[in-house]
Amino acid sequence: MLDDDELRALADDILELGQHHPIVLDADGRILDGRNRLKACEIAGVEPVYVTYEGNSPSAYALSVNSRHRHLTKGQLAMIAAKARSLSEHPERSPSEQSVRSLSEQAGVSTGRITQAAMVLRYAPLLADAVIKGTKGLNEAYATAQEIKAKENSAEAQLARLREEDPEPTGLSRAI
Repeated sequence: MLDDDELRALADDILELGQHHPIVLDADGRILDGRNRLKACEIAGVEPVYVTYEGNSPSAYALSVNSRHRHLTKGQLAMIAAKARSLSEHPERSPSEQSVRSLSEQAGVSTGRITQAAMVLRYAPLLADAVIKGTKGLNEAYATAQEIKAKENSAEAQLARLREEDPEPTGLSRAI
């Protein structure tokens, strides 16, 4: 989001000259492009103009238009693309749309950065929004995700999981 001064300037512009670009919504009414315009319209007391995206890849559209509007880092673009790739969020996407290479090309970042972002989403999902907002770098979030993954894969963690599944292994209970 724009800071307060930038939002006020946009609101003043919309009040004076009108809303030049509509707010783009997906089929479910979620904003794909135009959060700042919506907030500026609210500040200006102007009824916003909306359009509904009619393509078959709303996540790719949102990534494309928003990456060109803002000065996003490669880490932010990678995280946005990886988050858009999530099958749980977008089950309708084809396997080719979900490939790391395809996302890399769409976002204009390396496949390695997409892979790092995907690891953050898997092992430290609470850090994803911080990366997107720019309050945490992708490298820092990735390092945290690596630490979490290592802990989860440690021998102690595996043993604890086994004990939770079967606190008394059948072979031992028969012998005792």
